[in-house]
Amino acid sequence: MDTFCCVVDSSGIGIDSTLEFRVDWYTIVCIVSSTMSIIGAVYQLLPRPERVSNFKKFHFSGARQRRIIAWLAFADLQAAIGILIRSSYWLVKVSDDVENNNGGLFCAIVSGWIQYFYTATYFWNLCYAIDMYLVLHRKQGMSFVYHLLSWITPAVTSAVGLSLLYKPNLNCRHDVSHVLPNYLCNQIPMVITMIGNPILYVVSSRQVSQLLTKSFGKFGHLERQLATALNQKFFDIVLVFYMCWLPNVINSLLLWIMWNKLIDIRSTIVTVWYIMAVLNPLQAVLNSLVYRSWEGIGGVRTLLKSTLLRVLSFFPFVRYLVQPVQPNVVTMAEERTPLVVNAQRSYGSSQ
Repeated sequence: MDTFCCVVDSSGIGIDSTLEFRVDWYTIVCIVSSTMSIIGAVYQLLPRPERVSNFKKFHFSGARQRRIIAWLAFADLQAAIGILIRSSYWLVKVSDDVENNNGGLFCAIVSGWIQYFYTATYFWNLCYAIDMYLVLHRKQGMSFVYHLLSWITPAVTSAVGLSLLYKPNLNCRHDVSHVLPNYLCNQIPMVITMIGNPILYVVSSRQVSQLLTKSFGKFGHLERQLATALNQKFFDIVLVFYMCWLPNVINSLLLWIMWNKLIDIRSTIVTVWYIMAVLNPLQAVLNSLVYRSWEGIGGVRTLLKSTLLRVLSFFPFVRYLVQPVQPNVVTMAEERTPLVVNAQRSYGSSQ
C-alpha cells in the first residue's frame, strides 16, 4: 500500500493502476476496520482496578506483562489512527493530488507512521512471548531490551525501506530493486515473530504444570483444566497474529512470484488486499479478546464506572460524593501470571 503514495508521472505505472484497483472502496473498508481497531486499543489502555497482593513471596508480578500489553495496545492505536487518517485522505482528496509532491509527501509520512507502529506491534508481541518464557522459568525481565527492540528496530527498518522506495522525489520506480527492499524491511520482523512466538509458547507451556503445582500446592483436576486453558490462551495469541498478518505474507509471495504477470492474477491480489484491509487493523480488537478479555456488558460497565471515578477523584469536592473503589485482592496465580486468572474465569463460567 505504500506505493499508492508515489507521485505518478509518464515514466511509470503504479501497481494499483496496473491492476485497475478501485482505491475508494478499499479506503471505506479501511476506515471501518481502523475505527473498530481504535475502540479495541482504547479498551486495552483503559486503567484496571488497582490490585493489592497478599503474597509477597512471589518475585514476579503480572504487572510486568500488563505493561507490555499496554505498549502493544498503544502501538496498535497509533497505527490505526494512521490508517484512519490516510484512508480519509484518499477518500476525500482532490483527484490531481496524487500528481504533485504535496499530496504524495503527506501520504508518505502517514504511511511511514503506520509502518513504524505496526512493526512495533510485531516486536511487542514477540517481547510478550519472551517475557512469558522468562516468568515461567523464574527469570528477570528485560524491560530496557524490550523498549530498545520494539521502538528503535522499527525506526531503522521503516526508515531504510521507505527511503529506498520513495527516493529521490517520491517518484517511485515500480521495479523489484525499489519495491522489494521496503517489503523485506516490513516482512522480516513479521516473519520473525511468526516463527519465534510459537516456539517460545511451546517451550513455556511445558512449565505451566510446574507453576500451577507450586502456586496451588497440588495438580488435580482443576489445575489440569487451568493448564489446558492457559495453553489455549497461548494458542489464541499465536492464532490472532497469524490471522492478521498471514495475508500480508501471501500478498508478498504473489507479487514477487508473479511480478511480470500481475494482471493474470488480478482478482486474487485484489481479494488479498481487501482481506488485509479488514484483518490488519482488527489486530487491536482481537488482541483485546485474547490478552484482556471482554467481560460482557456488565464487565465493560464496571470498568467504565471505575475509570470515571478515577477521573472525578481529581476534583476535591467529588471525593465527598463518591465511595472509593475498593482494590481487589489477587490470587497467587494472578500475581504470577494474569493469563491463569483469565483461564480460571473461563473454566468457572463453563460449569
